[in-house]
Amino acid sequence: MIEGYLVEKSLDLLLSETWRLLKKYNLTMPTNKNDLEEAINYHLRDVKNWSSEVSIKDQQQSKLTKDVYINLDLYIYPKRIRISQDERIDIIPFKNIFENANNNIILLGQPGAGKTTSMKHLCHLLLYDEKFHPNIKFPIVIRLREFNTLSSKKYFTNENSGPIFERLFEVFGFKIFQNKKSTQEISNISLRIVKEKIVIDTLNKLGILIILDGYDEIIYKNMKSIFIDEIRLLCEQLENSYFVLTSRSGDFHYSIDRSVVYEIAPLHETQMYNFALKWLGNKSKAENLIKEIQNSPFADTAIRPLNLAHLCAIYERIGKIPDKPKTVYKKIINLLLEEWDEQRSVKRNSSYANFETDRKFEFLSNLSFMLTTSLNRSVFSSADLIKVYKKIHKDFGLEADEMKQVVNELETHTGLFIQAGFEFYEFSHKSLQEYLTAEYIVKLPTLLSNSTMLSRLPNELAIAITISSNPSMYFTELIFGRFCNIKFHDDFIKIFVNRLILEKPDFNMNRDVVIATLTLYSIYLGMQINDPDKSMQLSFFIFDPLTKEFEKFLEMIFRTNTKEIIFELYDVIDSLKTSENRIINILELKKNVSASTFPVRLYSRDIFMN
Repeated sequence: MIEGYLVEKSLDLLLSETWRLLKKYNLTMPTNKNDLEEAINYHLRDVKNWSSEVSIKDQQQSKLTKDVYINLDLYIYPKRIRISQDERIDIIPFKNIFENANNNIILLGQPGAGKTTSMKHLCHLLLYDEKFHPNIKFPIVIRLREFNTLSSKKYFTNENSGPIFERLFEVFGFKIFQNKKSTQEISNISLRIVKEKIVIDTLNKLGILIILDGYDEIIYKNMKSIFIDEIRLLCEQLENSYFVLTSRSGDFHYSIDRSVVYEIAPLHETQMYNFALKWLGNKSKAENLIKEIQNSPFADTAIRPLNLAHLCAIYERIGKIPDKPKTVYKKIINLLLEEWDEQRSVKRNSSYANFETDRKFEFLSNLSFMLTTSLNRSVFSSADLIKVYKKIHKDFGLEADEMKQVVNELETHTGLFIQAGFEFYEFSHKSLQEYLTAEYIVKLPTLLSNSTMLSRLPNELAIAITISSNPSMYFTELIFGRFCNIKFHDDFIKIFVNRLILEKPDFNMNRDVVIATLTLYSIYLGMQINDPDKSMQLSFFIFDPLTKEFEKFLEMIFRTNTKEIIFELYDVIDSLKTSENRIINILELKKNVSASTFPVRLYSRDIFMN
């Protein structure tokens, strides 16, 4: 794989200088040019195989990297250093990552943002496109998680120069020994210096890109500090070679001279379509998939390549995305909490390392609920987090002063919660914040009773109904037990009903759910009319903008229930006309039905009843 006159001359010169260096230290090296070429070619075959395919659990089979990769955008600095939410960060396309040729690169990104796949794409370009970067002859890939194994301990012994340098020494096929005629044994320090110099000289002679993939996947802190020291040394010594280090954003907080930091930006709409088109290989299917995603409540999760890849793989298998959004929420959260690391055989340590996946989920649900209900927004300051963390940390056996560490680990380990700027944080996907909050709500022993809190949660309550063990009963209890006693703002019911339609709860047979739905409609209609004395002689034009939404919602109810329930319990006693000249019936509870069970008076469109 490595060939060409310049490479041949570089190898000759390199070996000549290396032998002179070894002679000074009474060392010998049996490695010749053929050995060097063979060792490098062996590594490049491994790089070629590693970079050629991408694979995830939901796939029918692996995909070729060149067939599915789309060009990502990069922020020119990480989001976490923004001073305010309004600060806009310039972006560059990934293909221009080497425009500043004098710098090494640190590439950050959230879990599933496409860091490793981008490195595979980069290797493919360097191996097969001579014009991409003429000064780089070939890539060397070091997957940092491989140093977590027991067999990697050899890289951290006193006689070795450090894991990165030692691994590069191996890749080049160098072997050095004490000269048999020497009477003085070389010290470990001298041996390390020799190895480091050989590696640096080799890199500068050959013009190589070193890819250090997955700094965040290194388990042990003391190992991480060793790697950082080596990276700093590479930055100081490299002249004709460069490195790219990848890491999850929350796990890299260092300033490294002669390097530039980029962060992978979320996918925009065109990139999402191109991703689906490449994955599915069919324009019609890609358009249909993206349309389904955009019409779903979890559309915001598809801005992350890993999530979109799983949706594409599912669509490829069954021809559609899951009917129920709750299936997708669970899939993505499980993916981010545990499954993705399991697929890549990564085990992470953290302050809550003893938490099972369910316990991590409970902590995130609790955190989501507390932040949502107390602040009613998706962006939070450090002070907000400290306040909420103090309320819940004891329940999970976490230390009071470890808030920043825990939040950092949430970002590093899951990507569900991220630092979006200096001293402010946010959930990476609003829909997942809503789902986590709903999970907390639905597991409470009783329904929420705080009216202010309830009025802030139209989306979350709709999801809670959907994920409850009995959506009909939960919905009925919520309407009769809470909604009838609360004065909501104008948009609440609009948001609530529309989200229920999107979430598609499985309502079962239950006569109460029919009346509860008409009760909800009556509450909503009451907000649209001016009826101070509740008289039957109403003189106004009723504006009813949610007619079609309630029609769709009632269709869901009537799949398992009959409209006869309405006539069994209520009589039509009067009617009104809307501004569109449509009929609204006024219903009154029959005398033989207990008024303590159902509302005495309801409104119902003709179309709801016929």
